[in-house]
Amino acid sequence: MKIDTLILSGGGIKCISFLGVLKYMIENQLVSSDFKEIINIICVSGSILVVLPLLLGMSIDVIIQLFIEIDLSNFIDFKDIKVDTFLTEFGLFSNNAIYQLINKIFSSLNIKETITLKELYGITNKNVVIKVVNISRGEAVYMNHENYPDLSVLKAIQMTTCIPFIFTPIIYEDDYYIDGGVYGNFPIEYINEKYNIFGINIRSKQTKTEIHNIIDYILKLEKTVWKTINNFTYFENKRVIHLDIQGFPLHFEEDIQLKKDYINKGYLQIKEHFKKYGSEKHTDSSLDDSKD
Repeated sequence: MKIDTLILSGGGIKCISFLGVLKYMIENQLVSSDFKEIINIICVSGSILVVLPLLLGMSIDVIIQLFIEIDLSNFIDFKDIKVDTFLTEFGLFSNNAIYQLINKIFSSLNIKETITLKELYGITNKNVVIKVVNISRGEAVYMNHENYPDLSVLKAIQMTTCIPFIFTPIIYEDDYYIDGGVYGNFPIEYINEKYNIFGINIRSKQTKTEIHNIIDYILKLEKTVWKTINNFTYFENKRVIHLDIQGFPLHFEEDIQLKKDYINKGYLQIKEHFKKYGSEKHTDSSLDDSKD
């Protein structure tokens, strides 16, 4: 099956499951390890965090180990909640932790902190499209090297991961930008039919969830509202998979085993997907601890 365009949904911490999907696809030669056949990568929210290191030359196994070991628990500090910040800057926390995480990856790869979307294209030769929402103008924006060449990659990532009310919006050229998932968490609408797409979407199911703090409350409220906004049906087929990954998108305190479980679920669900719809040879190197 020819694939030249990847479309990745948002999903917060659950986007780690994409690493299992991509690992399976690389092992089974559905895509190459360097993505040489990929022309377009359409991302929104957390999906850009897991795919960007791959584009910059990290191997899938190194990226998996990186995300398993990295401590995400300091992304949100409940002791740092300031009501004044919420009232004046429209969010409880800054989004600097995302910036610092990606900048560490950049540093390890000798990539400068200020790299722009145009420069990213020069390195990768990929049309990386990042969906954000310009809340000032009330519209979705699909940022890439053509329409925002001088925008820093880190700034674009901060925009698309800026969950409203949780994080303060990102200001760029006097406009306010937030998470692109607000206007649809699976950006399949961007691409036209001439490309050979493969879409990976984390399915959002409404289940009863315990609410322990203000973050849980805001996320549950937004998930309920977004379900109405995002009420489009994308039928699963050979070229679109809906992953069933349960959990809250901002539970950064998730332990190592749970992160492994997310990755393993992605791996096993894409394996079953291609068993159902047919593909090339199948290998199996999931993260089942019994195989360690």
